[in-house]
Amino acid sequence: LEDFSRKELKDLAAEYGIPEDEFMFTKLDQLRNEVLGRKAVGTAAVLGAGFLFTQDLLRGRGHYDKEVQRTRGKDWVPQTFKGPDGRWYDYSNLGPVADWISFVADVFDNADTLDEFSAEQLLRKATFVLGGSLTNRSMFAGIEPMFDMFAAGNPGAWRRWFASFGSSLVPYSGLRNQMGKLLSPGVAELGNDLNDSIQNRNRFMDVVNPTSKLSKSYDWIDGRPVGNYGFWTNTWNALFPMKVADGMSPEREFLIEVEYDARPTFNKSSKGVPYTPEERSELFRIMGESGVLRDRLRFIMSRKPAQEFRRQIHEQRLLKRKSIDQTLWNNVHHEITLAMRAAQKHAEGSSDFQAVIRQRQLQKGRNDVYQRQGRSPIFDLQNR
Repeated sequence: LEDFSRKELKDLAAEYGIPEDEFMFTKLDQLRNEVLGRKAVGTAAVLGAGFLFTQDLLRGRGHYDKEVQRTRGKDWVPQTFKGPDGRWYDYSNLGPVADWISFVADVFDNADTLDEFSAEQLLRKATFVLGGSLTNRSMFAGIEPMFDMFAAGNPGAWRRWFASFGSSLVPYSGLRNQMGKLLSPGVAELGNDLNDSIQNRNRFMDVVNPTSKLSKSYDWIDGRPVGNYGFWTNTWNALFPMKVADGMSPEREFLIEVEYDARPTFNKSSKGVPYTPEERSELFRIMGESGVLRDRLRFIMSRKPAQEFRRQIHEQRLLKRKSIDQTLWNNVHHEITLAMRAAQKHAEGSSDFQAVIRQRQLQKGRNDVYQRQGRSPIFDLQNR
């Protein structure tokens, strides 16, 4: 207060509605201490959130590059923190504080990347971080589903919206969804039709009619069912707002650290025949349980650790001022791609439904011949 004149102090007091009396200076000093206290709390919170993120104990909404984020897998749960037991706990229900914590984590997550430093990349990151902070618990919450639906080439958004809207027309939609997750836990492998999306919102039908049960989604690195953490954890996640998730494997963390932006797909066979959701589920399970990809990733990790990979790239860019493409550096991404292709090929060759696939390939060939002749196809081949 010694840095202000008496007139300036009077004007300041009037601005904050403080009467000009013998207690004016006391109240101004109290106001100053309150501002300093808020600044101290904010600084401590930023430092605390930053420390947790650098120790891999805090997650925000993810990476701005959707391909890199998709590689992190479905077990990478956004807006979570790591507890002393090694499991990840959801903090998204803490209200506006959760949005603020997530914002800080997003800034750190998208700042420490291997991308070239350019205005375009910085603007893309800023757009993602700012947009992410406006989509939850705010007036903009309803905009995100609308833009997802309007996005070209995104029929999945339409199916998800129609499934959610259609299910909500029947009473107890939220309760049915949570009970379905409890009775049939995990992530399902969905097809391209609306029925699968609606059934995914009402998974209790898997218990009522097991023959129409949706196929489970399996992790393509270790073969674990995605999203199934055991009975008690599944019960907790179904009944309480703070969700719990297991940690990721070292191999998955390696892919995240090197920012590998691809994942295996089993959409079609080598002859162009679409796989059904049941077949995709089985192929991912075989791919994970075989250990082909996991063992090759461990070999790559032992020779080319992720931290050394990142250090070399940052050193080249910051010290030698050279343009470096992390997808080419030291052949790390190339070796991962070769390992993934080998694991996919092994899974397709080891599956028990190859005879069915070959039959559909022959049927597709017959359909192609008929259509070239201007005749209707004779086999009904659909990818559910």
